[in-house]
Order: sequence, then structure tokens, then C-alpha cells
Amino acid sequence: MFEWNKEKFDFNFLNADIMKRFDAAEKTMWDGLSGYEKEHAPDGNLTADGVIAECSIIDTFFDDLFGEGTAGKMFTQEHDLGERVKAVKKLYRLREEQLKGHARAVDDITRLAQGK
Repeated sequence: MFEWNKEKFDFNFLNADIMKRFDAAEKTMWDGLSGYEKEHAPDGNLTADGVIAECSIIDTFFDDLFGEGTAGKMFTQEHDLGERVKAVKKLYRLREEQLKGHARAVDDITRLAQGK
């Protein structure tokens, strides 16, 4: 479960359907961000218009992953890039925790199956 600003969204990265949606949304997001920055901010300096554009790209990521309108529920300010970056980071950490938990469970099962 992914929670942001008291909103809860089903997120189990070990569910193949969610994994597929995540992978597709992630690719779209990173392609969009890198493409935008390459074209509009090659020196790495964002403008207000750049912040708006990147917020929109990240909003699309969350909408693609969790359903249309998700970003509108999640974020308290329409163009706060910092809030969106924190949410992406939290989601990536959750994904990492789920994968590590799965690896530990597999290791435990292997150990038990081998009688160790």
C-alpha cells in the first residue's frame, strides 16, 4: 500500500499487473523528464514553466500507475515539484522494500526446505 497525504493506493510490486503498469509509467516519466530537460534546460536550470511541465509529467506517472485523477488527490499544490519528487522517492523506496522482503522470504523458504 502506498500512502501519500492520507490517500492510500494499492501498490504491490510483486503483482505482475502492477509491475507492468509501473514499468510502463516509469519509462514514460523518465523519457518525458529527460526529453524535457534536454530540450528546455540543457544547463540544468529549470524555469517556472519547467517546473510546471515536470509536475505534469510526474502527475501523468501517478495517473498511469494508479488511475486517472490520482495526482489531483495526492498533491496539495498544483505545481509543487518538490512534493512530487518526494512522492516518487517514497514509491521507489516502497518498491525496494517489497523486493527485499520477497528476497528474504525466498531465502527463508530455501533454508527451511534444506532443513537448515
